[in-house]
Amino acid sequence: MRGSFLPRCSTLLLLAAMAISLFLVSGCAKQAGVDLIYRPVALDNAACTGRIALVRFADVRTDPAVAVKDGEKQYATSDVSTWFTNALRQQLTDAGCSVEYHDRRYDFDTDAVISGEIEELMTKPASMTTRETKIRFKVVVSKPGAPDFIRHYSGEFEKPVLLDDASDLLEQALQEMMKDKLPEIIVATK
Repeated sequence: MRGSFLPRCSTLLLLAAMAISLFLVSGCAKQAGVDLIYRPVALDNAACTGRIALVRFADVRTDPAVAVKDGEKQYATSDVSTWFTNALRQQLTDAGCSVEYHDRRYDFDTDAVISGEIEELMTKPASMTTRETKIRFKVVVSKPGAPDFIRHYSGEFEKPVLLDDASDLLEQALQEMMKDKLPEIIVATK
């Protein structure tokens, strides 16, 4: 009796260990996310001397995923609106602005207030050899005694499949948008 119990117990333990391993591996694969990173880029003609209140941008995207890879949606490991607003704050600071960061909008004692919405952020395969990254956002610059400056910006960027890291693709797309659009936003704050 003892001889038959141990092989059955070993088999059950082996099956249980395999089941747990499969569960953990499949759970980890689904948990993989996209790290949002941003390193500021040099801007041309973007000198800023004003005091700006920067209000955290609202994330109004209809799909919370930021990437598609191997047919599966991937999600950011951190808050998209915080990532975007911090990138904007870094760029404004590097351009010479004195920036106050705020989570909500109210009356600020600054030269201008910048707020807005993130409307789209996604990177996915465009073909067998390229990945497409789309970014779309709205910016509102408010100044005392002046009409609001409101702009909708969008960009589409294609990169070879060799660059398949969603973090890098999203960062590069935002860097391109900052280089192209931030000088106009800074002018609106003056």
